[in-house]
Amino acid sequence: MGPLENAKKIAAYKAVDEYVQDNSVIGIGSGSTIIYAVRRLVERVKEENLNVICIPTSFQARQLILNNHLTLGDLETYPKLDCAIDGADEVDSDLNLIKGGGGCLLQEKIVASCADQFVIIADYTYFYYLSLIVLRKNSGPVVTDNGNFILDWHFPEDLSNWNKINTDISMMPGVVETGLFIKMAKKAFFGMPDGCGKKRSYHENPSSQGYESSGTVRLPVSVYKALLRVASQHIRNTIDREANEYQLSDIPQVYLAGRTPLHKRLDIPLTSLD
Repeated sequence: MGPLENAKKIAAYKAVDEYVQDNSVIGIGSGSTIIYAVRRLVERVKEENLNVICIPTSFQARQLILNNHLTLGDLETYPKLDCAIDGADEVDSDLNLIKGGGGCLLQEKIVASCADQFVIIADYTYFYYLSLIVLRKNSGPVVTDNGNFILDWHFPEDLSNWNKINTDISMMPGVVETGLFIKMAKKAFFGMPDGCGKKRSYHENPSSQGYESSGTVRLPVSVYKALLRVASQHIRNTIDREANEYQLSDIPQVYLAGRTPLHKRLDIPLTSLD
């Protein structure tokens, strides 16, 4: 195992060891680092006989949970989570995040907002500087897990009020969600090249002083049920339409594997449009 993969493993193991307890409901994120978190979760469930319910944020996460014989749950049954563990495309010093490179930002934000603790895991490249995840070229639009189109936007460097920016974009007609996760993450674990791990907490950051730490936003269960029903139907319709138009027999497998058709190489995954 190379130093980068080992760093991902260190961060994931530390997060699972610190935040997962018996009778926990845990949100499982997406990406390469999450694979190690699931691996550690499987080890602890077997060794300690833990009862853990896993809520996926994407098709990839769902398949990881099922393939590793963990208990799969959903937000309709478990609207309140003890913790959500996920990766990020960018992490700043205040633990503000950009997510969405994998095309599942809407469900990721819903799951994170339902969790008492939202925890980020990453390797050392995120500890020292911002690391961009960019989209690859393809002949079609970028489609998210929920069947929406995704746009990338590169912001001017002098912008700082990300909470307002996120709110303003979210208020635009047609915008379903943004990839800006502002004041949501409470802790981030970073695996380092020397084999040790470091962590940052939101309240410990000097640049966060003077800001009020906002709590998570919870919606009624009925709202989540309606959202999930609409999203599921939208996904099925999208898969059927693309299979008919392009006659690609592997489109359902692409979606189930947590991958989406990728379109244009730009800077930052930001916004999904209905």
